[in-house]
Amino acid sequence: MYASETIKNPTESGKKGKGADKIAEEVNKKYNPTLSGQTIMRYVSNGLIGVPPLKMGSDGGVPEEHFKLLLTAVKTYIHISQINGETFNNTVNKLTKRINTTMDITTGPHLFQQLMCESSIDGQQSS
Repeated sequence: MYASETIKNPTESGKKGKGADKIAEEVNKKYNPTLSGQTIMRYVSNGLIGVPPLKMGSDGGVPEEHFKLLLTAVKTYIHISQINGETFNNTVNKLTKRINTTMDITTGPHLFQQLMCESSIDGQQSS
């Protein structure tokens, strides 16, 4: 929407179409997200037109391939623990400690939180 507005011919006032702030205002009214004009301009200038929003935060420093393998391992561990009735092993603290030890991380639950965001580990299979 913004990209198409920026290529329009200038109006009598010298402006080209709608500004990013005006478009953000319209989108926020229609779809109720929290979108800013700056975000719209950044996405357009980076060629990210028609793509889903980028995820917030750092990637945790784990290569994508390793992250997917770790995600599969964690999901499998949790499901096996559930099947064996050992759900006491599936607490946030215990899982965070296991993952941090496995990945040789000494700080916080950040990687565990990323894993939980990427998957539904509540008994439903994600595709």
